Amino acid sequence: MKKLLLILFLLPLAVIGQSLNYDTTFADGAGSNWKASVHLPSDYYTTNKLYKLIMFIPGTGEIGGGYAALDTYGPLAYIDGGWGGGVTLGNGTHYPILIALEPRTDYEVSGTRTATVVNAIVNRYKIQSGCVYATGMSAGGFAWKVMVTFDSPDTSPPYGPFTHADKVAAIADIQGVIPDAPNTDWYTRVKNFAHNQYSGQYFGIWDTGDAERGIGRFKDSMNAAVSGSGRIVITSVGHTATAWNNAYGSSGGSAPINYTIDGVSQTVYQWLLRQGDTTFATDGAGSIAANAGTDYAVTYNQEGLARTFTLTGSQTGGTSPTYSWAALSGNPVSTTITSSSSATTTVTGATNPGYYGYELTVTEGADTDKDTVYVQIRDLMQRGLLPCRSGPGVRHYIGGTLITGKVTTTEIYVPYITRDNVFPGLMGGDTIVVLKNPNNDTGYWKWVFMGDFSGQRSCPITVVPDTSGSTVVSSGPGGSRGWYLGNGDSATIAFVKFDGGAWYSRTGIRHGFAADNGQYPYDSSDATVYTLNTGAVLNLGHDVEFTGWRFRNSNYMFQVKKNSDSTNQFATYDNYRFRNIYIHHNYGYMLGSEGMYLGHTAWDGIGQAGNNGRTIMMDSLRVEKNVIKKAGKDGIQIANQKTPALIFDNTIDQSGYRNASSHRWSVFIGGNATGSIYRNSIVNARGAAGTLGMGTVYFYENIIDSVGEGGNTEPAIYANKSVWTGNFDSLKFRMYGNLITRVLKTGNNSFVQVDNLAGLMGKGKIYNNTFVSATKTLISQMVVTNASDTVENNTILSSLDISTHPLAAMDSYRVYQLVRSLPDGTPVSFYDLVNRRQFGGKKHPYRGRKFNFKYK
Repeated sequence: MKKLLLILFLLPLAVIGQSLNYDTTFADGAGSNWKASVHLPSDYYTTNKLYKLIMFIPGTGEIGGGYAALDTYGPLAYIDGGWGGGVTLGNGTHYPILIALEPRTDYEVSGTRTATVVNAIVNRYKIQSGCVYATGMSAGGFAWKVMVTFDSPDTSPPYGPFTHADKVAAIADIQGVIPDAPNTDWYTRVKNFAHNQYSGQYFGIWDTGDAERGIGRFKDSMNAAVSGSGRIVITSVGHTATAWNNAYGSSGGSAPINYTIDGVSQTVYQWLLRQGDTTFATDGAGSIAANAGTDYAVTYNQEGLARTFTLTGSQTGGTSPTYSWAALSGNPVSTTITSSSSATTTVTGATNPGYYGYELTVTEGADTDKDTVYVQIRDLMQRGLLPCRSGPGVRHYIGGTLITGKVTTTEIYVPYITRDNVFPGLMGGDTIVVLKNPNNDTGYWKWVFMGDFSGQRSCPITVVPDTSGSTVVSSGPGGSRGWYLGNGDSATIAFVKFDGGAWYSRTGIRHGFAADNGQYPYDSSDATVYTLNTGAVLNLGHDVEFTGWRFRNSNYMFQVKKNSDSTNQFATYDNYRFRNIYIHHNYGYMLGSEGMYLGHTAWDGIGQAGNNGRTIMMDSLRVEKNVIKKAGKDGIQIANQKTPALIFDNTIDQSGYRNASSHRWSVFIGGNATGSIYRNSIVNARGAAGTLGMGTVYFYENIIDSVGEGGNTEPAIYANKSVWTGNFDSLKFRMYGNLITRVLKTGNNSFVQVDNLAGLMGKGKIYNNTFVSATKTLISQMVVTNASDTVENNTILSSLDISTHPLAAMDSYRVYQLVRSLPDGTPVSFYDLVNRRQFGGKKHPYRGRKFNFKYK
């Protein structure tokens, strides 16, 4: 059996060599692929042995952290620490297969998903009968207990056969949570595990300083079913890393400790292997050895067409063997083996990305042997990329002519531009012009839905407004629509620039795209009757740029997020690259919710409607030179960013005006996110700026003026690494060069509050800031840190004319001065600032400098 290595993107074919340590995935039968870190014994490929198997699921802090997190604790961590994988019993040293698994979510409540993954593992590897073992810590122990209690109660002989309870011979449960969900009668279903085909055995560890977590009850229920099948050890090291390392060993090389179990001093690994067949086994004494070939991967054509690939097998030890190929159960779709009895055969009909497994049986006389091979079809999710045009770009127009089912008198609905051939001949480097609505006096549309069109990195497609005026969406009373871009099941947008400022140098139209319900009165009760649900939403896109947009009385300006939906193969975690989003030179006024909602705020995805799996992480996000005035909730909210997000040179005025609890942030980098916030002007805010993120978050050279508008008493800056963010990466907060003045809060944490509620923050630094307060004279009266941050070289002033401070020269503050000098709601852009500079402070509306924004 061969193994799968990491595959570089954009390779048409990657041949995968043999490896004893590698990463792979296993499908759970419900649309999710569980990550797996695999360690095989050193002789796995050179002998006919059958091997014992230990499967490990980590706790909630590692689930969601990807392959690297699977090696943080447990057997694979100890392997990294130098352990060779040997477990010594009375008859010698055994070398089991070790696999660490990342479920689709922590606290996996579907025993069927877990059992399906176990089946896939047992089918893929050479496993000794009755020697399949499970162990896990915290949420990992929970998952195993859910699996073995997922069958309906079977309380009297003859017991079984079971679908879930007989998947493993034994469980070592390290402080696993009680499996109250989904079956509250699990203590009855425990009998199924105790009576399974291997006479299931259970061992649990819990701590005197921690809640019992159901381990004692599980042990008692096991023993009530079969005397002596459950046992428990009580420790005193807490629900901590020490507990995990004591049980499994550590990446630092420390060995697992011995516990007295069944009267014997032994490690967790020794106890597990003693619960099954302790002999050494082979897969038969015949002379035939089958070789199904090396696992490999091919790229997916991304249009749903069948992929054809070749299987090549061989054998050793025979003279005239016969061959037989068969597809393994659980393949993404059914395929056809064109010649199942040949050494080399072709497989057709593979239409979905995923892992396709095939078993080769080689026979000669009474001798037989089997081997499996896997072919991965890798979906890179760069759908519908159009080639670059060799000559000048061509303009394509939408909105001027009715198209049945696509362009009506009120809506533009073209979610599949490429596949429906909406613009014949569209190529990279072309321009799409979205016209004003010719069917009414306002020229407004009620909805614009565009998707499935992509240029290339070297020649993006540009979408621009009508030259006669802005292209506007306004739904009117009772409406809830806006601009939907790259939305739907597979309507990807890539390498596209939505350029609302394209005509500025020729026409003076500063914001050529708009979602504007300002013609209707704002509903002061905050109901959304008169408010557009979303200004512009991007759901399925990468390498997308937005510039020159304005929003008024919409619920958001921009909402950029991706639902994780296991029923859609193009919307699953790590199958989609949500990257390179650039948002700049836009204006928003009187927004019902967040100004910009960029990335999911539930780290596991399932906390928000439309999601049932891990949130897709974004990367390479850039937000600059935007103006937000009166955001009902957070001004700019960032979450789930795996590379640093850059938020700079923005103007945010009156964020959080709806005064919703926990939604008064002005600018913040939230859960599972990292990045930098700098050179922004944040004024008249009802709440703080700061971070709940991970890694090192920088906050520097910002002006924060008037915090606590509306009577709130919140600090100007707040930082905390909370457990709910779904990982245990540390957070370090570095804050310098900021100007903070007029803070309403009076406590000692008025200007900066660094909480460390989960103990996950590293030492940061707060330095070279200027704090202005009429009453406070000591830094200890302004800054409180619970993360041992260095606090030094900060200046405290009793008063300050901001215009005399060096940061007043920032473009973001100059734009704020422009905003407040004009009537409320007047659209203002950084374009205006540049024009005033260029023409001696006088606005020149028709001859502004031409901008040419590029991907960075």
